[in-house]
Amino acid sequence: MRNNCGTSSKRPPGGMTLVEVVAGTAILGTVLASVIIADARLTAQARKAAAMQEACEVADGLLEGWWSGQAPLPRNDEGTAAAGGRWRWRMRVVPNKQAEALGAEVVALEIFDASRGSNEPAARVELMVARKEHAFTDGTDAD
Repeated sequence: MRNNCGTSSKRPPGGMTLVEVVAGTAILGTVLASVIIADARLTAQARKAAAMQEACEVADGLLEGWWSGQAPLPRNDEGTAAAGGRWRWRMRVVPNKQAEALGAEVVALEIFDASRGSNEPAARVELMVARKEHAFTDGTDAD
């Protein structure tokens, strides 16, 4: 190749221009940023799934204690689970006309993460049980 002065300049084979280097760096930066964002989302999702699993285990333990007769099944009540005080529970009656027609009621057990102060339940279980005024102390139905 000749330049304007009549001398020849040769670019070494395989070399890259500054524009090519900048474009490659921009593409690499975009890919790395995407990977970091995806990893952060995956980590948050895994943390939420672990908390949900733990909340389900707490709910299972509470229900097991109530069904085994250690304590009566509460209605419209709340408390703290024994799992280190991290979890709080709330039980409330949910209006359901079909259940009422059968002499039953629907109660919802909600488990909250007290350490996060969230008002969104980490787990929720709805149960259909005999209405309190229709149940004997041993849990059998009066009818």
